[in-house]
Amino acid sequence: MKKLEKVLLGAFLGDAFALGAHWIYDIEKIKSNFGNIDKIVNPLKDTYHQGKVKGDFTHYGDQMLILMDYLGKSKEYIQKDYRNYWLEEMKDFKGYMDHASKDSIFNLKDLDIEVGSNSNDLAGISGMAIFLFFNKDSKEILKKRILKNASLNPW
Repeated sequence: MKKLEKVLLGAFLGDAFALGAHWIYDIEKIKSNFGNIDKIVNPLKDTYHQGKVKGDFTHYGDQMLILMDYLGKSKEYIQKDYRNYWLEEMKDFKGYMDHASKDSIFNLKDLDIEVGSNSNDLAGISGMAIFLFFNKDSKEILKKRILKNASLNPW
């Protein structure tokens, strides 16, 4: 397995591994429900991930998959094309809809502007492994993506 394939696999495995306790900030709740998390586990029923089961992705992993599918089909990132692809995929999205995604849908679709969310969280970095995998010059894409947009959203 090539180095970038390992990075990609690690990104998806890490996301699936994180699903169970994702966004639970109470250490005691994590300990009492999961113990030492040493395997992929189901999320609790009362979390943001209702309907998800062990092996599924968080909404970050789901969005990585959308980006990977797009790049696998298109072979290159074209912002306007990805915008349209992402909006189409998000129509039937069943995962947790964070504010960055809601704001991006509103901006891209309802306002018809080319700017997604102005969120400054680091969720957008989850797509970095995908960009690295599909780009021959991974160092150059890292520079462009990190310097271009502080929120690192792929749109």
